[in-house]
Amino acid sequence: MRTSSSSNLRAHAGNTITILQRVEGTYGRLCHHLSVIEDADIISALGRVATRTCPAPHAYLSYDITDVHGGNGFVDFALMQLSGAHARLRLSLPSSRKPQPWLYAHPEDAEDWVGQLLTWLDEEVFTLGLVEGRVRQIENGESYVTVELYGWRLSDVSEHER
Repeated sequence: MRTSSSSNLRAHAGNTITILQRVEGTYGRLCHHLSVIEDADIISALGRVATRTCPAPHAYLSYDITDVHGGNGFVDFALMQLSGAHARLRLSLPSSRKPQPWLYAHPEDAEDWVGQLLTWLDEEVFTLGLVEGRVRQIENGESYVTVELYGWRLSDVSEHER
């Protein structure tokens, strides 16, 4: 079966996404019943995360996720390392339909979504992401790490452009 690249996505009540594709000159209706993950479930699951521990000899890179709250398609939270380094992040949730670069597979549920996020956060934090080398924005006295599709924006312009 040949499909064209033109697709239309429509969200419907009942958490069903209907995809209309042009299939060999006629429109076929392919229904995919995807479990839609609610923002509130993700925020709740993220709020239950315990300390993320970095193995010895780098235990000082271990961190906590605190002050988790969300709103209209985003979640905002603080990362605090045992060493005292810290930052905040504001990330898009599924309802925003914005990129979520930490997802490497379709998440099964809120816990899976958070699990994939934690893998991404560990990679950033355990590679000195909360100290020098990352671009920050100050909002209301809080320091936010800038998120890019490749991870946290690097302050070295040549590295960022690679």
